[in-house]
Amino acid sequence: MVNRISISICICSAFLMMVACGNRKSQEKVPDDLIQPDQMQAILLDVHLAKGAKMNGLLPGNLAEHPDSLLLTISDAHHTDTTTFKKSYAYYTNNPSLFSDIYDNVINALKRE
Repeated sequence: MVNRISISICICSAFLMMVACGNRKSQEKVPDDLIQPDQMQAILLDVHLAKGAKMNGLLPGNLAEHPDSLLLTISDAHHTDTTTFKKSYAYYTNNPSLFSDIYDNVINALKRE
């Protein structure tokens, strides 16, 4: 329970910083070469669940010791690659209204977990 609260606080803090620093392009369509919002939501949910598992020592050694391996594993599971994920993440951080919608759904899903 405490870990979920910590994760939620970290997510909310990161989100608030992005909103404060980003521009506001709310109606812009996500480019086709980027991860679309629904898939980004699923990936970010897995990233945060994996980070929680890591904090609790529940990940196998190679994933726990190498953050890039964790991101690669999650990217593979969602049929994308880390380069596309990082490019998409950068896009969403520069479009906080889109990212807000995604993270609202991620936070709600984490609360249900």
